[in-house]
Amino acid sequence: MNLIRVFFTAFYLIPVTLLSQVSPGGIGTTHLTAWFTPENLIDGDVTNWETHSSSLFLLNLEDQFAPYPQLESTPTNAVSNYNNTIHFIDNDFTGQNINTVQGLYAQSTPELLSNAYSGDEGSFFCSYYLPTPPSANGHMVLYNRGNDAIQCRNLNLKGRIALGLLPTNSTSASRDWDEDNLPNIISYKGNRSNSSSLKGFNKGFELPTPLIPSQSSGNDGFSVGYSPSIQTSAYNGYLHEIIFFNKDLTDLEMTKVHTYLAIKYGATLSNVNGGNNGDYLATDASVIWDADINAPFHNDVIGIGRDDIEGLLQKQSHSFDDSIRLYIDELQNKNLDNVGNINADISYVLLGHNNAPLCGTEVSNQELINSVNSRIARELKITNTDFNQPFNVDLKLDTCSSIAGINTANIRVLVSEDDDFTNSVAYSENDGILFEVNGGILSIKEISTNLIPVNSTRFLTIAYIDLEYELNQVSGPVCEGENGWVVFELNGSNQETISYTDGVNNYQLQIEDGDTLFLSPNSTTTYSFESIVGLINCCETNDNLIYEQVVNSLPEYVITPFDTKICIGDSIQLEVSGADDYVWSNGIVNGAYYFPTTDQNYSMVASTDEGCEIIFDTLVQVYQLPTVSASSSKEKYCEHEEIMLTSSGADNYNWTPTAQSGIGFTLTPGIYEYEVTGISEFGCENTAVVEFEVFAQPFADFSVTPGSGIAPITVDIEDLSTNATDYLWEYGDGNTSSIPSDHQYNYSNGGFYSLSLTVSNEACADTWSAELNFEDGEISVDLPNIFTPNNDGSNDTYFIKTKNVESMYGTILNRWGNVMFEFSDKNFEWDGGDASEGVYFIEYTAIGINGKEFKGHTYFHLNR
Repeated sequence: MNLIRVFFTAFYLIPVTLLSQVSPGGIGTTHLTAWFTPENLIDGDVTNWETHSSSLFLLNLEDQFAPYPQLESTPTNAVSNYNNTIHFIDNDFTGQNINTVQGLYAQSTPELLSNAYSGDEGSFFCSYYLPTPPSANGHMVLYNRGNDAIQCRNLNLKGRIALGLLPTNSTSASRDWDEDNLPNIISYKGNRSNSSSLKGFNKGFELPTPLIPSQSSGNDGFSVGYSPSIQTSAYNGYLHEIIFFNKDLTDLEMTKVHTYLAIKYGATLSNVNGGNNGDYLATDASVIWDADINAPFHNDVIGIGRDDIEGLLQKQSHSFDDSIRLYIDELQNKNLDNVGNINADISYVLLGHNNAPLCGTEVSNQELINSVNSRIARELKITNTDFNQPFNVDLKLDTCSSIAGINTANIRVLVSEDDDFTNSVAYSENDGILFEVNGGILSIKEISTNLIPVNSTRFLTIAYIDLEYELNQVSGPVCEGENGWVVFELNGSNQETISYTDGVNNYQLQIEDGDTLFLSPNSTTTYSFESIVGLINCCETNDNLIYEQVVNSLPEYVITPFDTKICIGDSIQLEVSGADDYVWSNGIVNGAYYFPTTDQNYSMVASTDEGCEIIFDTLVQVYQLPTVSASSSKEKYCEHEEIMLTSSGADNYNWTPTAQSGIGFTLTPGIYEYEVTGISEFGCENTAVVEFEVFAQPFADFSVTPGSGIAPITVDIEDLSTNATDYLWEYGDGNTSSIPSDHQYNYSNGGFYSLSLTVSNEACADTWSAELNFEDGEISVDLPNIFTPNNDGSNDTYFIKTKNVESMYGTILNRWGNVMFEFSDKNFEWDGGDASEGVYFIEYTAIGINGKEFKGHTYFHLNR
């Protein structure tokens, strides 16, 4: 018959106003349903573990029967990073005997979260440390409430978290991790409804879906340290904190809670896959440790800091192997006993390392500054976030002998902005740092913001001057033909005899402090100076003090050929290749074209990236250009007229187009530009240009119509000329014009006229003429003195006969002066109308073709 263990759970109502707003990660208490922390427990037997929640009640886990789990404030090796923890030591639940198991239990519990079905939300965190497990089914946490459940347990080399209590197991309900037996944080958010609805985390790294399906099991209730229904479920290890939220936290909120637990209990968040993995965030979401900055330093990440909204006040931390400690004030057995104070809220110092030995190695002793000769290989990465006060670091050195007698005056802290310590700055006791040695531990105290500035990341290591002498200064790399040198500094003696070798010859030298040894190797040579066994160089053989005198080669350069004798206006290209850098005198840019104006000496310094130089110089002579002139005998030529070109000012000439000075030639009409290139005795050339125009021969021609007739007469003149721009018409009557086209001209009087046209352009002319003969036209008017309008077919009308009359108008009057008929046409006829027989008068005006006006009057008889 199985024994049934009875537990009691008590719930106490408290006022809402008394609920603290402090929460892990500082993400608020609204959804925080349970937060089990061992801080307020008393050392020794843990019979109950109480938490407060935002649901107005207290939840109490109880153990009513001995043996009891133990609250340890200073557990062995400070496995909880100097903080309280509950130790389930030598736990046993054989045969479900309640008298042998250490476990805390509440038979009924409020709903802390939901996770069985789609849409359910919840987040859970468990911080613990598991030594090498003695069993394969140790339950750290078991929470069952209906179908909502969490089972967090150890399976020897693995761990598993499983959700929900449904008829079937599912891979969507569980996540497994490899147990490394180091401080750990297991967490999840979501539900088990599908393969992606659950996200499980091991030290912040998201766990993959396992191959083996699982879920929670057992009756309703909440237990830690065992499962009430499984006899092999006793947990042998440490539980630090357990946290429940009844919502799915965001990835940012998850990281904040992970950061809180990691700093408090010394767990290093995982940076597998890089990116944001492994980053530590403060409650204000600021990054206080960026795992991607020198990722190889993401080992044993520890930190101190203050963050009031989550109740974090971590004054001291250490790596799990206790080789590195980080703290303020004086290190105590537990964090609460440290009387130091962190001044500012949300201020942190976090530290990681490169996982190298805590002693000197041949490699580490090559990465040094000149003022020291050895250092440990371990390098620390330290990030300061708003931490404006000193802190301390302890290092457990790996030495070949006790460091009890170490001379702290010879210790140096090397600080660099990156992990290359050849660029580091060395700090000693003279800079306000305190060094203490106790039991193989080197304490570096009063590390101030001078070394690690506020809101910065720096890299730190420890160096030691462990020779009787050191190379205080060295020349560094030299160039071929130069001397290198080293300056010795003695440590405590006035004079030393040292031996050294260049690898071929051995030398012995007596030195005093400040002496300089000049080195003159032809090529890079390594000098080995005798060594004294060092205190921290025990990881590998303590080699001699090595100095490599680097001899850099002079540049081997090639100069592109160029003319050293040029004409003014010509360019030269001074270009050198083969070296790393070139500097020319007179502002010359290597490879660029330059136009010198006077004789000039040019020098060039070719150098290598290492600073080795060689000089080249040359004289460039600049000759003046000849003063060339060109001319033509005329600027304007007529077609077929001979053209004559001349030139002067040089020794030889070339015309373009082809021509010869002083030899005539002809060209077709057009505008021409001839360029002459004059060449001096030095081969310098200059040019001159002459321009002229050849005009086409104009031809004068015209026709005139009519060529004869009676004056006055108007003739039509048709211009038939070609190639003309200017016209001169001479009409033969003393008149001229420059009309450039067809036109008319009037001759007023008869006679012989010679009409001529002279046409021209800017260089040529031509003339053409024609002879004209016109009669002089006199006006004649013949008026009849009688007419008989009797329709007998003879003299029935009155009309006028004219000669040389252009137009005519007038009036017929009776004897009383009455108008009988008016006419305006010289060819009119009057039939007499109804006029009676009698005498009539006619008045007329005639205008001749010569334009003259003639007036007359007479009378005539009308007989019927």
